[in-house]
Amino acid sequence: MATMSKFLLLGVFAVIILILLSVFIALSVSHQKNQSKSPNNSINTTTEETGAVATEAGVALVNKWLKLAKTDSGELSIQYIDLTDNQALGYEEKKIYEGASVNKLITAGYLLSQFDKGAIDLRENLGDVTLQEHARLMVNQSNNNSWQTLNDRLGYANIENFALGLGMSDFQIENNEISVHDTGIFLEKLYKGQVLTEASKQLLYSWMRNTETEDRIPFGLPPNTVFYHKSGTFEKGIHDAAIIVNPKRPFVIIVFTNGVKDGRAIITEITRDAWAYADSKPQ
Repeated sequence: MATMSKFLLLGVFAVIILILLSVFIALSVSHQKNQSKSPNNSINTTTEETGAVATEAGVALVNKWLKLAKTDSGELSIQYIDLTDNQALGYEEKKIYEGASVNKLITAGYLLSQFDKGAIDLRENLGDVTLQEHARLMVNQSNNNSWQTLNDRLGYANIENFALGLGMSDFQIENNEISVHDTGIFLEKLYKGQVLTEASKQLLYSWMRNTETEDRIPFGLPPNTVFYHKSGTFEKGIHDAAIIVNPKRPFVIIVFTNGVKDGRAIITEITRDAWAYADSKPQ
């Protein structure tokens, strides 16, 4: 009887151990799944066309952005695109923000695309101001009245369909929303001649130089760097988006912030790091 009791007791212990082991394994798997979702799910370190993993330096750059984001309670999104090999690095790049004046680029892009098709005359007057001058004021001086005038003339649905045609799924003109990812799509395709004719592209570029706000991305670049950009500002948000003509590796850099302590300084720091990264890559 005593022997049977011992065997029974051992059996109970064995069952208990198996149950505890099963619970431990289940918890471990669940923890690993949760870790895979955050925060790495918001980080992009791949080359878009090949799917290749970024270089060690590229991963280090994104990790630096992650640490930078953790030091502030505000929101931060970044998109970097190498315009030579199409490598894309990002942090929270699909997060949708109030685009502020950055979205004026999309209106300008649609206007000029219609001009390229012969569907619109840039000399047309709206309120004694030509469409071309409204576009220049909208992009270069960030004039909101000219933006509203052009949006009304061109049609909100037409502008959104133009963006969708470029592959921009996060853009909404009426709500003034966009992600750094979609802004990157526009700037990359603009640079590569996939949006406008060369003449119209150069016209838009001319409006993206010496703008009303030059204290963000420009502050992170070496003197005499050629670049084209559009900034955006709203109550708690500081944005900037640019094509940077680095002699070795041209690239796009876009930074959106919302509620961070010093958005201008953060954008400048990120730009400086992006330049150094691009400069370190082989030609």
